[in-house]
Amino acid sequence: MKQITVLALLTLSLSAQGGELITNESVAKPFIDSCLSQIKSKMRDEESAKMKDISVLKKNSEEINVYAVINAKNAYGGYTGYKSYICMMNNNREVVRIFGLEQLD
Repeated sequence: MKQITVLALLTLSLSAQGGELITNESVAKPFIDSCLSQIKSKMRDEESAKMKDISVLKKNSEEINVYAVINAKNAYGGYTGYKSYICMMNNNREVVRIFGLEQLD
């Protein structure tokens, strides 16, 4: 139920914020790769990360957001369940801020 609530809030924030959804894979891929590598580097077992529902939104000429839902193993070797993450990035593919990292503690 908690995951459904998070996804609903994420969807609402996506639509409320406006911006352009980037559907061209060759344009979106570098932003996705940069974001996911930053998130995975904070995980205990980054190789176990399973990703789904990844989308890229161009907010304006200077800000790009990557939305992802990721499941990874904890210290005991069990999967923790899918959790939502948002990377705020600039046009140079530099991650400015990541929301959701507190879930890794």
